Amino acid sequence: MSADDARFKARDDPDMVLVQSCFEDTELLLWDWKLLHSSITTDFRLRCPGCGHGKLGDNGWSQGARQLIGDGEQTYVLSKKYECPACKKNYHLYDEKLMQQLPQHVQAAFPGFLSHTSGISFSLMHDMVEDGSCGWANFAHTCRRRNARARNAHLQAHIRYLDRIKQARRGQQTITAGLSRPFKAFPEFNSSLYGGIDLNPQYAVGAFLEAAGGYVEAALDHMKSLAGEHLRLDAGYKNNTKVRLADGSVAAAATTTVMNERNQVLGVYHGTGGVQELKSALLSLGTRIRELNKKVCTVYVDNPHTTAGMLRLFYRIYWSGHFWGASVVRFVSVG
Repeated sequence: MSADDARFKARDDPDMVLVQSCFEDTELLLWDWKLLHSSITTDFRLRCPGCGHGKLGDNGWSQGARQLIGDGEQTYVLSKKYECPACKKNYHLYDEKLMQQLPQHVQAAFPGFLSHTSGISFSLMHDMVEDGSCGWANFAHTCRRRNARARNAHLQAHIRYLDRIKQARRGQQTITAGLSRPFKAFPEFNSSLYGGIDLNPQYAVGAFLEAAGGYVEAALDHMKSLAGEHLRLDAGYKNNTKVRLADGSVAAAATTTVMNERNQVLGVYHGTGGVQELKSALLSLGTRIRELNKKVCTVYVDNPHTTAGMLRLFYRIYWSGHFWGASVVRFVSVG
């Protein structure tokens, strides 16, 4: 068989046409720090999180890829596996306890958050808080918008598949009939082959609460360049018992999200509501602001009565002008 015939056969094969149509816009990340970051010294070793053995052994690649839910597109992560020579436990490189051992710039290269059941890309998570709102309605709206784009991507893939079938059948007239096989129906959106997933707000909020710490470093780096700081606070997820964290526990009834003027997340704090809910958040921010010798210019709040009221009370009880570096803090409602 000539090279041209071989290429045509691959293009004409029904299974190949189906796979190409399904995954043309799919990204595959090979998660291996040796491939991605050659700058790491060769003597770098991963320690076993279980028994503490100082050198995990290479155990190939994971048998299946983990999917990250993105903004309509599909991203799969194929990870390196490691085995402890002492306790014989196996780990994937994306496991949290291994990720924590990697240098910060390597951890930052991972594009999303993985839970036990699924995963979500950081780019999509950023879109959910882009307008400064961390309330349930905003997450639900973003999920609906993302799911519509994902369904449209599935439709476009189906159209590409039908177009390729038409082209292949035209080409079959010029070669032997033995190469011709029936084409399969295009898979449904949520089938195991296509792998489409509808993102629900419960999972999105839970993932955000778990992964918010990853946003903090970038936000603080940006704020170091500012003479004064403009903070945005959003007390969200109130009375929402449907939201569960990655370990299965119910999220706090009240959660305060602290952001800067770019809507970059500085911290997510769980509590039972009221003034005490804000104490750890604002005192930790106050300590950092004092160390940087900066001022707080404006605090944006989502509600002029609840969040702003708590802040004013907190300001009188816990804050002092020299501690926050400002004698007057202006509260602006954006809700």
